[in-house]
Amino acid sequence: MFIWLYFSAIFVAFAVAFSAVRAEGATGFGCAMMAVALIRLALSSRLGAIDRLCRNMRPAALIALIVPGLWILLQVVPAPSPWPSDAIWSTASSALRMPIDGTISIDTGATLLSFARYCVVIATGIAVSAATVDRQSAENFLYLLTAIAAFVAGLQLASELGYVHSLDTDAAGAVLVSTIGIILSCASVLNVREQYSSKRRQPKSRLHAVVGLGVATAAFALGTFSMMMLGELTLAFAAIFGMSAPVSIYIVRKWRWGRWGKAGVLTTGVVALLGFVAIAPLKTDVDITKLMSPQKSWSATDLLLSDARPFGYGAGAFEDILPVYRDVGDVTRHVSETAATIVAVEMGRTFLLAAILVMAAAAIVLAKGSLARSRDYVYAAAGAGVLVTTAMTAFINSDALSFSALLIISACIGLSYAQSRSAIENVVSSLRTRDVDRTHPVVAGLTVDRPLMRSCCALFGLLLAAQATWVLLPTYFLLGTKTVAFGATYPPVSVREKNSLANAASIAIARGDLWAEYGFAGAALLQGTPTRTSDEAVRHDLLKALRLSPYRSDVWLTFALLADQHKWGAYDPGALLKMAYYTAPNDVELVPARIKLALRLSGAVADLELQDMIKRDVSLIVSRLPALRPTLVEAYASASVDGRRLAERQIAETDPVFLKEMRPR
Repeated sequence: MFIWLYFSAIFVAFAVAFSAVRAEGATGFGCAMMAVALIRLALSSRLGAIDRLCRNMRPAALIALIVPGLWILLQVVPAPSPWPSDAIWSTASSALRMPIDGTISIDTGATLLSFARYCVVIATGIAVSAATVDRQSAENFLYLLTAIAAFVAGLQLASELGYVHSLDTDAAGAVLVSTIGIILSCASVLNVREQYSSKRRQPKSRLHAVVGLGVATAAFALGTFSMMMLGELTLAFAAIFGMSAPVSIYIVRKWRWGRWGKAGVLTTGVVALLGFVAIAPLKTDVDITKLMSPQKSWSATDLLLSDARPFGYGAGAFEDILPVYRDVGDVTRHVSETAATIVAVEMGRTFLLAAILVMAAAAIVLAKGSLARSRDYVYAAAGAGVLVTTAMTAFINSDALSFSALLIISACIGLSYAQSRSAIENVVSSLRTRDVDRTHPVVAGLTVDRPLMRSCCALFGLLLAAQATWVLLPTYFLLGTKTVAFGATYPPVSVREKNSLANAASIAIARGDLWAEYGFAGAALLQGTPTRTSDEAVRHDLLKALRLSPYRSDVWLTFALLADQHKWGAYDPGALLKMAYYTAPNDVELVPARIKLALRLSGAVADLELQDMIKRDVSLIVSRLPALRPTLVEAYASASVDGRRLAERQIAETDPVFLKEMRPR
């Protein structure tokens, strides 16, 4: 049964998101689970699931699902001209003295990983839509989703109270899932009420009612308490506004209001939203994507948004471009920004606007479907509420982009879409266009064959299987291996770890992060055991990383250090060092190695641009980073004659006393 397979994927995703293992594992397991689900659906003998999927499929829905995936793929296709690609590609080509094909994305591997996550999310919605074709499956699924939301809300509450310290609830999107749990609890209560009011109540309805009320109570209580602990007015309003969708639809149906009544409910909702915007502490001095963000100070993303490109920097590339704008000591993380900010940076503002409009249109369609149904209306109503809450939360935090929350949202929308129209309504819609033919179901004038639907599901499943292999095999090779970062030494980096990274990078050929780790491991072994590796092999690995992810300042600095140490004549260490400055000017971890190399290079002072960068580093250490003054003393001792003079002049302007202490006696 697809429902149990889906929940296996959900729990695996949460287990990975809440643990300290590599986050790519959640994507890989999700791909594998959904590949099995779709291939099983394609080979299933249950005609009801296939027929319902064919009849429910709409051209507009297909376009809305396909276009984002195509746009993500287009971001990694080499651009025919430099115009749509980022300027970093031409700059990197000049520094490396080799041609590099530019793309819209600045991190090919991260964008392909984002495409894999997007495929998992879409496949989840399709599998859930096929698995909940009948009333009993839909009811069970609603209660299970509510139970999962209650579980996540409990973890969030425990984390807020300090009982659990090892869970990264921000990365798991726990706040949004807790909010969705409140909406699902409302839908579960309404579903139980509908079951009891039905004259054709089944014998198991009493047990189902107890289960439904139990999980609904838990989800509502835990979600409410967790939000109270956060103390965010905007989050509370997002939850209330989303919950109002099923409640309003219930009121309209209960009192049999006509068009004027529906218009009145809609007007009330709009007035409530405008009233909240009027009284809420919204920010007027920041970008609109951070309008409801709880951040109280100016951050690096404000500068980033002002320079955001119309085509974006590539899905998943937010962390790559952010170091360019970070100030010293800035610890801004991906999860501390709003989802709207991240989407605007990665995909472009036009994409963000289109996504919000599509979500609004989908919420309206689900609300209309809920009002049109004679019963089982709560599923579509809950889906409309989830979409509204997700759209609002996108301007509050980044939970709407977390993989775990996206799976829950996709499941809710799949369930809502499957139950937005009854089987009888689908047949009536088919009769309006042509006679019913069981082998050729008709949807809004389009013929969707069972073989075609099966083929599409099978092909999608094979794509997910390929993505699972691409993600999970490197993850398997890296089990038990710690992340190798810049400045790694031998030991702790071992030959075994380097070989594991070699296997992982060779399989995930387009992932610059793995090639960077492989290059760092090779550089560490090159310093500790030169006979175990060659500088040519390390150079190849670092080049591979830079051709896939040119904003890696740590890779540029490692390349410059090795080029200077091993006298690689084909490369200019000064040009490579300049790239390290460009891509992360305020990264404190890179400052010690960077200033040592900059003062040691004899030709660095002759370059006026690089001279300004060196002056800035020296002033930074003297005035704002006193803990790095011993490093500056070491760099001064090994500096070239020109480098010493430059350092002395700059230190004399900032702290003459320190200059006297630094000079050898």
